[in-house]
Order: sequence, then structure tokens, then C-alpha cells
Amino acid sequence: MIRITPHHIQNQQIFFNGSTIPFGCVPFIVEGYASHWRAFSQWTYENLKTRYGSYQVKCFYVDKTDGTFLQQVNQHTLVSFEKFLSLVFSDNPTDAHQYYLRIDTQQPLFTQLEKDFVIPDWLGHYNHSATGIWIGQKGNVTPFHHDWWHGFLAQVSGKKRYHLVHPLEGATLQKQWDPESQFDLAPAPVFSSSELDSLHLETYCEGMLEPGEMLYIPPYWYHQIDTLENGNISMPIRYDSTMTPHVPLLQFSQNSILRSVTNEQITDEDQLIRWLGRNRRLFEEKE
Repeated sequence: MIRITPHHIQNQQIFFNGSTIPFGCVPFIVEGYASHWRAFSQWTYENLKTRYGSYQVKCFYVDKTDGTFLQQVNQHTLVSFEKFLSLVFSDNPTDAHQYYLRIDTQQPLFTQLEKDFVIPDWLGHYNHSATGIWIGQKGNVTPFHHDWWHGFLAQVSGKKRYHLVHPLEGATLQKQWDPESQFDLAPAPVFSSSELDSLHLETYCEGMLEPGEMLYIPPYWYHQIDTLENGNISMPIRYDSTMTPHVPLLQFSQNSILRSVTNEQITDEDQLIRWLGRNRRLFEEKE
């Protein structure tokens, strides 16, 4: 994995060891960027509880024996932010559930928290609505999926393990998946490092995302993210990509996460619309 500092990024490219690499080609780690945010020192359990504990939040939960989170299918409940923080900043051995919170930009709590961080200007077309704040527990896993945008994952507190697979190896990765999982209507299988090694993928990256670092995930790269500590806080920061001929249709599909748009390399617009319609019906049935 390439590791750089913000000074290596200029004009939507990274300059590394004498080479110029455009965004979208390879993943990389930006060291230290988030460590300069006020959030890095201020988003502690006590500070968040004191400042924002009365806010109501919608948190997702699964059985503790599972730990796999996919917001399209997970159950959710409304609780105070203080209550949620008490759940995720400890192991809660008597609780049968794992918890996870996604604070979207439309929520009043996000408006309060956004003064504590700085969105980088390394790319154009920042997607405010696709950005957020994620807070979770040790053992939570976001299973393999891909997104169409340029994505940064900024780690504010705790550590996460990332697994990244090149888009062209999606067919190999998905060989054993339930067909439903290919449409993000059910979680994909959770892979261990040894299981991924056994697939003999040509382009596979694995590593630890430390507090203060930012992981860049290029469009369409498959990624699985494992949460390693309680009270884990990270931020997805997204920028629109033009790496597809049907960006508006792909944006429309994001509520149902139509993986097959890219997996099947569909270029016929009528066929794409039929796929979107079918997937929307499946998604509504799940809801």
C-alpha cells in the first residue's frame, strides 16, 4: 500500500517516488491528515455525551453472533446519542446485540459536528450528501461491496482493518456469494485474511487504518472493513466520479446499490433501466 502525506497531492494527482498517479488508479493511505482536526482530540466519550447526548439518533443493530452491518437490511432503533455512546464505548457482555451509527449529513447532529473537521480539496465534485460519520464497536464488519465514487475513509478514533480487491477480480471474489448479496439486499460473506489468500487474487490489499490516517478507495474497488476497537469513529468522505457513461443512472441506483451495473459492464441504457427497475422491486420487497 502506498503511504503519502497531503503534500504529495497536487492537481488531483499524487506524486510518489518520481511517478505521477491520477486518482482512481490505486488505493493509498494519507498519513496524519485527520490528526489535525479538532475532532481527533475532542470526539471522546465524555465530550460527545456532554455536548450532544440529548440528540436522538437512529442506530443499526444485529445479533452479537453476527456483527455484519449493511444498512439496507439491518434493523434499527431510535435512542438518545448518550445511550448509543454508552452501548458502543464498552463491550456490554450482557447485551445480545452489536450497534452501529451512521450520522448522515441531513441529520442535525452532523451539522453540529462538522465544525470539528476539514474536508480536503484534493478532488472536485465533493458529494456532501454521501459523506457521514460512523461510530461502532469491536467486531462490527462492513462486508465486501463497491461504490462508484472516489472515497476517503478518515479514521478519527480506534483502528480498522481494510481489505481491498481490484474491480476486475470481482468475479473471482463473488464465486461463492449468495445471488441476493450481489444486489446488496443481503450481506456478502465475511472473509478472513486466510480465505482471501486462498483465492490467489492478483490485486489484493490488506492493512490497518490507524487513528489520524485516511484510506483512499478508488471507484468500484471492492472493500471489506473490520472494526477492531470499541468507540470506533471514522468518516467516509466522497467525491463524484465520472468513470462511467451513465452517472445520473448510477446515482439513482445508489439507494439499491446495483452492483451488476458495473459487474456486468452494461452499456445499453434500456437494459440498464430494466436492471434498475428489477432491483428496486427486490429492494422494496426486502424493506
